[in-house]
Amino acid sequence: YKRDGRLRGVDAFLCHHAAGLCEVFMPFNASLVVVASTRYEIGRHDAGRWRAWNENLKAIAAHPRNVVAANNRYDAEYVKYFTGLEDVPVLPNYCGYTGATYAPARNQILVGPGRGVSNELFGMLRKAADRRRGACKTSAANKALCGGGGSFDFRRIRDLYPHFEYSDLAAHPAVVLIPYQVSIMSIFEYYRMGIPMFAPHPTLMAKWQLKYRVMSERTWDLVRHKGRPSKRSALPQAPGGTYPHDPNDEFDEDAIAWWIKFADFYEWPHIETFDSFDDLLDQLASPDLDLARASRSAPAQEIDALSSFFIGATTSRRCRGRRGTWGTAASSESTKARAATSSASTCRRC
Repeated sequence: YKRDGRLRGVDAFLCHHAAGLCEVFMPFNASLVVVASTRYEIGRHDAGRWRAWNENLKAIAAHPRNVVAANNRYDAEYVKYFTGLEDVPVLPNYCGYTGATYAPARNQILVGPGRGVSNELFGMLRKAADRRRGACKTSAANKALCGGGGSFDFRRIRDLYPHFEYSDLAAHPAVVLIPYQVSIMSIFEYYRMGIPMFAPHPTLMAKWQLKYRVMSERTWDLVRHKGRPSKRSALPQAPGGTYPHDPNDEFDEDAIAWWIKFADFYEWPHIETFDSFDDLLDQLASPDLDLARASRSAPAQEIDALSSFFIGATTSRRCRGRRGTWGTAASSESTKARAATSSASTCRRC
């Protein structure tokens, strides 16, 4: 492919999932836009390959025509932790393609995302709702907590909709999140449609993670080793780093809570959090609940900001130097990194 005329005429390469694919395109001496959409060491899991990828990524970031970013705050901080890079911007997915807007007309409260919802936790939620419904029928003292008669019908998205249109989801009053990851495309979509969302508080989520491994895809060890967690990462924190916890420590509740606070559903405004399922039911029953306020998503001008960024990344940042200076004669990833660093220093003036 390195001799393909069409590839050699490309102005920029965008590497999103998996970010490490940009190593392949380093020899073309074109702009590289690396956007981590999950833990960036995907495909580079052993310490040696991960270390080599870090060197290449730092070389890419050192060149003014390139961009190293993430589509969520968690992964931006994660990249900083292991590489020592200081500037890793967050470029969230816009998801304007949904073509739907929040218009509640159905009664069921969805439990999402569409996959990975813990059976055990979903069962606990349903039991809590059943207890509340029974209490509301038998005790006048509970009337303050019995909005809507105390009856809430929670349904997992895939149980209710084997296949759905985005307008189907937007027709429900809210989505309760029991997420398997810290950043999920479906949640970007719910947010863009303006669907109100409720997420477990980070301290509750950390407890769930320790007990149920509810975020089964938070670390690559959980994914690759069928749920067997690790206590530490394959690599240490970058020299000079000041992060207090290892992001891949699945045995320290404080470490889990500290890192997951960067998850999308804690970073974005208007997403409510709950401390327990009873607290969730209290919030849903409260006469003060304003789902219209909760449905307000990010400003519409976000698309303009994202467009401007990518236009800038591929035009004003574009600076072609001599072709082939990035690793054309390299026989290893570490050699490519050294070649990339050299190219970055010689073309800094562009």
